[in-house]
Amino acid sequence: TAQSLNSPVTAGTWKPDLHIHVFSNGGSCLLANIIGSYAPEVLPLHTTIYDSAPSLRFDTGQIVHAITAGLPAGLYRTSARPLVYLFVLLYWLRIHLLQRPDRFAAWTSMQNNPDVVREAIRVYMYSDTDPIISPREVEAHASDAEAKGFVVRREIFKGSGHVAHALSESERYWRVVREVLQDAGRVRAKLA
Repeated sequence: TAQSLNSPVTAGTWKPDLHIHVFSNGGSCLLANIIGSYAPEVLPLHTTIYDSAPSLRFDTGQIVHAITAGLPAGLYRTSARPLVYLFVLLYWLRIHLLQRPDRFAAWTSMQNNPDVVREAIRVYMYSDTDPIISPREVEAHASDAEAKGFVVRREIFKGSGHVAHALSESERYWRVVREVLQDAGRVRAKLA
């Protein structure tokens, strides 16, 4: 049986039914859509790992870097950059000129809403040098989550790239994932 959103969770009484592993803002967007569609009635109690996520708001530089980073280096990337800037500028105008909501801010706010999100623990894995997702934004999201009653664990990877922590410190990365998957109930009770 599912626990109510406000009931205390203790070791031995809670076992997550689902593990969610989010990668970058694309994953953050998908998670927000899942929460919006299924929580709290359908989305089961779960654990969440945020890998290089989330951004708190729309940031032109981060978006351009994220889109162009996946393009082949050289002339192709250089020639695509003006088109990417145009696309990002249009989105910026949508937010600031047309006063449309900043979807990045809406996604991250929804993920920290204790009225709809039920978790044993969430883990933030992020880099101190990520050029796409600022560690300050990840830390701010984590602090907001803690202030709202979520149990948070932070794992900062020194010098690793965007969504590249499993490559830079493979043993540590997968150990954290195993701990979350195997011991979520005990971790929650220990950290609470």
